[in-house]
Parts: sequence; C-alpha cells; structure tokens
Amino acid sequence: MTRRTEIFVRFFLVVSVVYLGALVVVAIAAPHIAPADPRMQNIPARFTPPGTDGFLLGSDEFGRDVLSRLLFGARSALLVGGVAVALALGIGMVVGLTAGLAGKVVDSALMLIMDAVLSFPTVLLAITVVSVFGYGLPQVMTAIGVIFSPLFARIIRTETLTLKQEPFVLSARALGTPLWRIITVHLVPNMLPKIVAQCTVTVALALVVEASLSFLGVGAQPPTPSWGLMLRNARNYLFDAPWLALYPGLAIGLTVFCCNLLGDLLGELLQRDQ
Repeated sequence: MTRRTEIFVRFFLVVSVVYLGALVVVAIAAPHIAPADPRMQNIPARFTPPGTDGFLLGSDEFGRDVLSRLLFGARSALLVGGVAVALALGIGMVVGLTAGLAGKVVDSALMLIMDAVLSFPTVLLAITVVSVFGYGLPQVMTAIGVIFSPLFARIIRTETLTLKQEPFVLSARALGTPLWRIITVHLVPNMLPKIVAQCTVTVALALVVEASLSFLGVGAQPPTPSWGLMLRNARNYLFDAPWLALYPGLAIGLTVFCCNLLGDLLGELLQRDQ
C-alpha cells in the first residue's frame, strides 16, 4: 500500500467513525434533541413540506415530525444492529470454538447445521422466524442474531483450527494450561481483527434486514419509529410527498455504507498491523 493510498484509506476510516459515532450520540440523545414526540399526530399539519416553521424535514401523512421520527428511528436501528450482532457473535463464538477444538465428528455436525442455516435466503428465513414467534423488534433481533451466527462460527472455527497449531498454543497445552485460559489468552485475542471487521459488516446486514422486515410489515410495528417502517408508510406518497422516503432512505444507505466501509478498512488495517 502506497503512502497516498494509506492516507486515503485512513481518511475514509475517520469519516466512517465520525459519522457512526455521531449517529450513536444522536440516538442516545434523541429524547432531548428531538423537536417533537415522534408518535404525536397532528392531522391539520399532515404533509407539511420540509423547511416549514416547526417542521425542519416536513411531516408525514399523520402530521408527525419526520426529523423526530428519524432521530428515534436511529435508536431502533442501532439497537437491532447491536443486540443482533452481540447474539450472533455469542452463538458463533461457542459453536466456532467447539467445532475447532473438538473432534472431527462434532466439527462436521456443527458445520453442517451452520451450512444449513446459511443455505436459506436471509430475509425469507427471518420472515419465517418472526412469523412463528410474533412481530416486533425483540423477535427481529433474535431472528437476525440466529441467522447471522454461522458467519461468525465459520470465521472463529477457521481461526481456531489455525491458531491451535501455533507453537505458543502447543506450548501452553503441553504445560497443562487450562482450556479456558488458552481460549481467553491465546485464541480469542489473536482472532479479534477478523471478528471486529465482521461485526461492523454484520451490523450493516442487520440494518438492511430489519428495514426490509419493517417495510414488509413483519418487523417494527406502528407507531414505533423505524426507518424501514417510514419507508413502508411513504410508498403511497412518493409523488405527493417524496421527502417521506428520501430521508429514511438516505439514513439507511449512509449508515450501511459507513458500516461496510469501516469493516473493510478495519480488517485491512488490523490484519496489516498483526
């Protein structure tokens, strides 16, 4: 990597971190900075154009402030992304380490299950899960976490199979070091770069799936502020009130882009520094 390319990469890394950091701050502070209650209806003010006094980004078909719903929608998006990825990482860590450290029979059985989950289309499988357990954000987070756990399981298994043959791991095992200490001291820290990179990419995937489920009506339910639900409600007013779809669409697109970019750049930089 040339010096100019490295500067270019680090610049976009900083931009992504700043945007995502600002999004987290905005989501946490939403109750204090939102100009209105995102659920409050104001029928006389419905379809107020952006820039109107009291409605910086306009209002929707029920007269609700679009800016306020965007800010609270960031909370839903980040909550789904964070919880789903944490659940996927937890399941993937247990399955991946078990498959990598256990015998061939256990390894083959666990990977067969993971491959079976990966073989289903993501959104279709998520729809099936939430249809069985009910609609709402908790069900969506659980479904996404389970569906994306094979991604982490395969990465962690591969890293475990490689690392357990390294001299420092073999030496630790020969000295009688407990397995839990080998995992926490030798295995997990050395696979962190790939795990961190996969986490940021999976957050982006989780946001897309959550928005898709909400758009289809099986995710967040009204009147919960959700970017996907805002797009669902805006589909009937694309010509009369295009801003209803523009702002949540931009929010989803920019957040997913920054998460993917951050994941790619972090993976490259952390791998290089190892």
